[in-house]
Amino acid sequence: MRPDVALARRFWITRRQPYMRNHLERLVFIDETSLKTNMIKTTGWAPVGQRLVDHTPFGHWNTQTFIAALRRDRLDAPWVIKGAMNRDLFNVYVETQLAPTLRRGDVVILDNLSSHKSSYAADVLNSIGAWFLFLPPYSPDLNPIEMAFSKLKTLIRKAAARSYDALWQAAGHVCDLFSNEECYNYFNAAGYETDQTGRALTDTYPVKPAAYGQTLVSTLRQINRIWSAPMADTEQPQLYLISPSECDIEQFPDQLARVLDAQQVACVRLALSSQDQDTISRTADALRPVTHARDVALVIEQHLLLVEPLGLDGVHLTDAARSVRKTRKVLGPDAIIGAFCGALRHDGISAAESGADYISFGPIGSSPLGDGVSADHALFAWWSEMIELPVVAEGGVSEDLIAQLAPVSDFFAIGPEIWTTQAPEKTLAALIAAMPT
Repeated sequence: MRPDVALARRFWITRRQPYMRNHLERLVFIDETSLKTNMIKTTGWAPVGQRLVDHTPFGHWNTQTFIAALRRDRLDAPWVIKGAMNRDLFNVYVETQLAPTLRRGDVVILDNLSSHKSSYAADVLNSIGAWFLFLPPYSPDLNPIEMAFSKLKTLIRKAAARSYDALWQAAGHVCDLFSNEECYNYFNAAGYETDQTGRALTDTYPVKPAAYGQTLVSTLRQINRIWSAPMADTEQPQLYLISPSECDIEQFPDQLARVLDAQQVACVRLALSSQDQDTISRTADALRPVTHARDVALVIEQHLLLVEPLGLDGVHLTDAARSVRKTRKVLGPDAIIGAFCGALRHDGISAAESGADYISFGPIGSSPLGDGVSADHALFAWWSEMIELPVVAEGGVSEDLIAQLAPVSDFFAIGPEIWTTQAPEKTLAALIAAMPT
């Protein structure tokens, strides 16, 4: 198996399925299968010693495509078309058959067939508050509708429909034969199982009772779920402020307070260039009352051993995944741990597996951040589709880049972009205005 496929499957099974198990009512699996007018039974009964004889059509036959949606309690939105599925027909199916059966918050899970990747169909779902989620490549075992289709084809073969109309009628009749319990069992067999009380068999991630920074922590928890829609479909990305590398503790706390009062901010990162512990401590002591009074998390860059003594909410690491596991062990499960991973997808995945609460990629624009290699749109798009851990875009943030990356980013980390201007509040407001509404 290709390494990227194996990694995607591991993330799906270990990270996504545990959350899905608690919300089966929101899962909608769809797929297509071919039906033909020459389908016959492949097994049967005959007296001992006698050959079983049956009839099969010879010559031209008609092929149709059957598409349907499997929920935990029913087979829904069945549709039969002549010929093979294409993007135009898929758009019609989603708009006229599937969408009327969906509710806000539903997640439509499907494979990576090219005709499924339709922006028009995605817009139809987004308009009602639902969205598509694509399975890992080559993973039919993770789609419970495959088992339903196996029964469907067995019953169609038994019906022996020899015309398009007869095949359509047979498919409609067969759909009524899937009981609630049977559909639920398909979910169980594909790994989305719960016990008899409806509780997940595997635990979700531990809840973090943080005294401060509830805005960021609750946002992380809300985003860190498989059924969270892309940010553009639900709400704008959150703001994450980075302090100047040098702070005047007589003036900057008031300046920061004005910015926090003007805009809703999830987190502030103390990122001083100084390594002097006294300077860092005095700055943290000056900023902590400002952030915590406004229910904003305050994390520090790199200095993990100062988190607890200074009463901070966590740490932002700049060495990708190398120290995440050790930091988690030192700070415990309640601390917020972020990891800057440059433009490297693999580093981000490793940091996520090691226990980071969020991943930061950058620079996204002109910035001395990292090694200078830019984190492009494709990286954020892949991450938002494949990984549930929140992602932060930082480094050289501009209005144009915010407009481009807002649909695939959870946070924008903004620092020198506003602190080097005469009016940080106005500059930040202009950047926020660039986010698509």
